[in-house]
Amino acid sequence: KDVLNIVAPYYLKEKNCSKAIRYYQRIVDLEPKNADSYAGLGYAHATCGNTDMAINHYKTALKLDAENDDAYANLGEAYEKKGMYPEALDAYTKAYRLNPDSAKAAQRIPRLNIKLIQEKAQKKSGSEK
Repeated sequence: KDVLNIVAPYYLKEKNCSKAIRYYQRIVDLEPKNADSYAGLGYAHATCGNTDMAINHYKTALKLDAENDDAYANLGEAYEKKGMYPEALDAYTKAYRLNPDSAKAAQRIPRLNIKLIQEKAQKKSGSEK
């Protein structure tokens, strides 16, 4: 497992997604009850552009550890990439409540609040025409 934890991020950094995901999956296979294993696999999928798989793995990580602020922050980022802004805001808010030092959550919460307000205003003005 220690070797896999070195090799998997290396392949991810080198943009070799198939190998990186394969090694992260092996980590999950070795530690199926470890939230960080699923969070790592989710991160690999997110980095490689498979947002849906990333979301699934982050959710699994959070089922195993509901206080994993990094998993919530990364889930928020994945939701944001899919345009699921209310879900993203919820995930970032949970990350921030668990860890007020989470820079990702602290930066994205205000931006998402503004985005949601703007979308609501656009919908309202669109329905008035």
